[in-house]
Parts: sequence; C-alpha cells; structure tokens
Amino acid sequence: MKLFSDSNYKNEISLDEQLDFGVVQAGEIKEISVYILNDEKDDRGKFIPIINIKVTLNNAEISILSAPTSLPPEGKAKIDLQWNASLDLRQGLKSTATSINISGEGLCE
Repeated sequence: MKLFSDSNYKNEISLDEQLDFGVVQAGEIKEISVYILNDEKDDRGKFIPIINIKVTLNNAEISILSAPTSLPPEGKAKIDLQWNASLDLRQGLKSTATSINISGEGLCE
C-alpha cells in the first residue's frame, strides 16, 4: 500500500515518514487528510484486494476520523486525521512526533 499527501496521488509519503500537521495553537483542532492506494500484488504480479485494514498512530492527541477497512485491487481511499492540540503541550507537534502505520491482509486466489 502507498500513502499520499494529496488527492491527486502525486506526493507519496513513505510509511516510515512522519506526518506534518504544521503549526497549531494549544487548544485548537486541525484536520488533515492522507490518501491510500492499494498497489499490493500476488506472487504472479496480479493486483489483489486488501481486507482488515488497520490504521494506527503513535500519538494520543491524534484521532482517526475515518479510514477504509478494505480496498479493491488498485483501490483508493481517504484517511481523515484530527489533532486536538492539548493545552499543556509546550511546543508544537513536530513532524517527527507522529507517524502512521497501515496494515491489512491481501486476498489471493
């Protein structure tokens, strides 16, 4: 699976890369969307569907508002995330503070 920062699927985000919410004042809420593309293939090189997709984040202040649970072969979907910046956070959430993990099961014939 591949992750993108834009709905045109041009700016790929590595799954190892950190998400960047930019600058948010304490107590404010910021939402961003990232986009997922199912490019998984079986051993013969045929695109396959993905089921049981799980999206997790490593930061308790970030919520997943919506995410797909399955994708057809070469399917695309949007993942909506929300950062509720806590009042006791003394510095901005840097892009190195939040990463996303996406997993799922490929269905082979």
